[in-house]
Amino acid sequence: MRERLPRAVLKWRKAIYAAVILLSILAAWLASGLQFDNSIETWFLEGDPNLAGYKEFLERFGADELTVVALFAPDVYAPEVVAAIDRITKGAEPLEHVYRVSSLTNVSTFERTDGAVRVAPLVGSQPQNEAESETLRKRARELSLLTGTLVAPDGRGTAILVELKPESNNVEDKIEFMDDLRKLVEPERGAGLEIHFAGSPAIDDAFFQYSYRDMAVLLPACVLLVLLICFLVYRSVTAALVPLSVVVVAMLWSHAAMYLAGANITVISGVIMALILTVGVADSIHVLSEYLRCLGEGHEKSQAVKETMRNLFVPCLFTSATTVVGLLALQVSNLRPVREFAALAAFGVAAAFILSFTLVPPLLLHVRIAKVLPHGDGGRLVGKLVRYLARPSRRQARITVALGVVILVASGFAMNHLTVGANALNYFHKGDPVRTSIEEVDRRLGGSTTVEFMISGSQDLLKDPDLLSRLDKFSRWLESLPGVTKVVSIADFLKELDRVWQRKAGGLLPDTRKLAAQYYLIMEGQQDFESLVQDNYSTGRLTGRVNLSEAEKFVHLLPVVEERMAKLARDTGATFRMTGFVKLMSDMEKYLLDSQIWSLILAFVSITALMMMLLRTVRIGLFSMIPNFCPIIFGLAFMVAMDINLDTGTVMIGSVALGLIVDDTIHFLTRFTAAIRAGSTVEDAVASAMFETGRPIIITSLVLAGGFFIMLLGSFAPNSNFGLVSAVVILAALVADLVLLPAALLLSDGWLLRRAPRD
Repeated sequence: MRERLPRAVLKWRKAIYAAVILLSILAAWLASGLQFDNSIETWFLEGDPNLAGYKEFLERFGADELTVVALFAPDVYAPEVVAAIDRITKGAEPLEHVYRVSSLTNVSTFERTDGAVRVAPLVGSQPQNEAESETLRKRARELSLLTGTLVAPDGRGTAILVELKPESNNVEDKIEFMDDLRKLVEPERGAGLEIHFAGSPAIDDAFFQYSYRDMAVLLPACVLLVLLICFLVYRSVTAALVPLSVVVVAMLWSHAAMYLAGANITVISGVIMALILTVGVADSIHVLSEYLRCLGEGHEKSQAVKETMRNLFVPCLFTSATTVVGLLALQVSNLRPVREFAALAAFGVAAAFILSFTLVPPLLLHVRIAKVLPHGDGGRLVGKLVRYLARPSRRQARITVALGVVILVASGFAMNHLTVGANALNYFHKGDPVRTSIEEVDRRLGGSTTVEFMISGSQDLLKDPDLLSRLDKFSRWLESLPGVTKVVSIADFLKELDRVWQRKAGGLLPDTRKLAAQYYLIMEGQQDFESLVQDNYSTGRLTGRVNLSEAEKFVHLLPVVEERMAKLARDTGATFRMTGFVKLMSDMEKYLLDSQIWSLILAFVSITALMMMLLRTVRIGLFSMIPNFCPIIFGLAFMVAMDINLDTGTVMIGSVALGLIVDDTIHFLTRFTAAIRAGSTVEDAVASAMFETGRPIIITSLVLAGGFFIMLLGSFAPNSNFGLVSAVVILAALVADLVLLPAALLLSDGWLLRRAPRD
C-alpha cells in the first residue's frame, strides 16, 4: 500500500481537491444546524438511575430549575423597594416559560382572625410610609419560613424565586426566559437597589453566551498561531497554509459528524477544536518536514512526495491510531458529553490523518520554499539543540535518569492529593460577573441551588406524628451541615400554622393524626401546598437551599446524609430518595473519578500494545512508555500544585494527553529501531533518530503546546485548565522524548538489544 498510495494520490489529485471542497461545503451547511445544551441532564446517559429519579421528581413537583433574582438595598421593606419587588413579581408571572414566582409581595402566610386560622397574603397592601414598612418588617420576622429563603436575616436582601415549567427545561427556552427577565428587571436598577441573578437557568444562559464567544475568539487565535509558527519555521506562506488546510477541513467534517450523530455543543466542545487543530497540524508538519528533508537530499518534487509518504505512512498511521485509542478510552465514562467528545474528536483525528496523506501530498507540489535545509540541519537554534541532544554521554544519561526518577516519585506522592469537583460555579473564572453574582447571593442571602428529598409511602403517611417529628429533626440536622442554609418541609408549615393557632413562639408539630388532618384542611388553600404534599398525603418533598459556592463541602458529606436517611426511614414504611441539582453534581463527581481511572488504564494498555506491534518487539514497546507515562504523572502533580480539580474538563487529560504525546515517541523509536536493525550501535541509532526526527518533534510539540495554551483565553475554567495542563504535559513529554528516552536507551542497550529484531 505504501508503494501504490503515493502514485494514486498524485494521479487523482484533481479529483481529491474536488471531493474535499464538496464535502467541506456540505459539512459547513450541516454544522450550521448544531445547537447548544449544557443542562445538568445532558451530562447523564439515557437510562441512568440517578437521572431517572430526578425526572420522576420533576414530573411530580414541577421544575427545580430555580432562578434567583436577588435585590439588595439598605432596607428591603422600604416602600420604594417593596414596590419594585411587586413590579418584578407581577411582570415575571405571565412570562411564557414561568411555572411559579415567589416573593415577599405574593407569598401567603397563616393569619388568625375571629378565632380561626386562614391563609392570607403577607402583603395585603403595599406600605406607603415608614410606619407601614415597620409593620411589614415585624410580620416578616415572625415567619421563620421566610428568613433564609425570601428575606435575608438583616433585612438588607430579598429574593424573587422564579421557577420554570418542566417543559421549558431546555437551553432555547432558558435563553429566551433570561432575555425576558433581564428586560423586565433592568429598569429597576439604580437608586440604591443592587440586583443579581443566580440559579441554573442563569448559569446555562451564561454557558451559551460564553461558548459562542469562545468559538469566535479561540478558533481565529489557534489559526493565527499555526500560521505564525509554520511561517517562522519554513519561511513560506504556502508551506504554512498546508497544515492549516488540513485542520480547517477536519474541523468542518467533525462538526458535521456532531450534527449527524445528534450531539449538541457543550462547554467542553471547544476542546475538540483545539485538539483537532493541534493533532492535524502535527501530522502535516511531520509530512512537510520529511518532504523538505527529501528535497534537501536532491530528490525532485514528485519523487520527494512519494518518498515522504513511504517513510511516514506507517508512523503517522500509528500516531493517529494511538491518539484515537486514547480518545476512545473515554467511552468508559458514564458522562454523555465526555463520550460524545471522545467519539467526535477521534473522528476528527482520523480525518486529519486521511487528509494528511491524500490532500497534503499533492499540495506539497505547490509549496514554494526559499531555502531547502540540508539533511541533518535544523536551522539556527533548533539545529544546534538537535545536534547537542544527538550525542548524550553515559554520565549525562545517568544524571538524567536519576533526576527523572526523583521527579516521578515526587509527582506520584503529590497526585494522591488530587481533588474531584463538578461544581458548575467553578466553570467560571474568579472575578467573572456570573460567578461574582452567585457568590454575592450565597453570601448575603443564602443558597442559590437546592438538594431535594422525596418521601413516599402508603396513604396518609404524612399525617403520622412520628414521621413528621423525624422529618423535622432531619431538616434541622441538615441545616447544621456546611453549605446548607435553609431546609423546608411540610413539617415546617405545620409548625408555623400551630404557632399562629396557639399564639406561642416556635410552634409544635401535631401530636395526633386527627390534629394533623385538621391542619392539612387549613393548608390546602395555600399556594405551595401541592409542591409539598401529594397523592393523599402519601408523597412529600423536603427542599434544602445550598450555597453553590460551598456545595462541594456538602457533596462530600452525602454518604453521611444517606446513612441518616436510612435511619430516618427505619420502621416508618416510608421510602426516602435524594435528588436535585446538588445530588446530580455529586453523581457527576463519582463518574469523573471512575472515568479518569479506567480511561487512563484502558488507554495505557491499548497504546502499549500498539507500540509493541509497531516496533515488533515487546521490550522496546514497553520501554517506549517511559517518556509517556512520566509526563502524565507529572501533569496530575502539576494540577495539585496549581489547585486544579479533576472536573469535566480535566478528566480527559490523562487519556487524551497519552494519545497525543506518544506520537513523537513513535516517530523517534521508528527511526531508532530501523537503525538498530541496520546494524547501528545504540549511540549511532540515537543520533540518527535525533537528526531525522528531532526538528519536527520540537516543532510539533511547540505547536501542540501553543494550541492548548490558547485555551487560556477561554471563558471556562475547566477548558482553560485542560489547555494549561495539556500544554505542560506536552512540553514535559518533549523533554522526556528528547532527553530522558535517549538517556534510558543508552543505559539499557544490552537489555534492549539481546532480542531486538534485525533485518
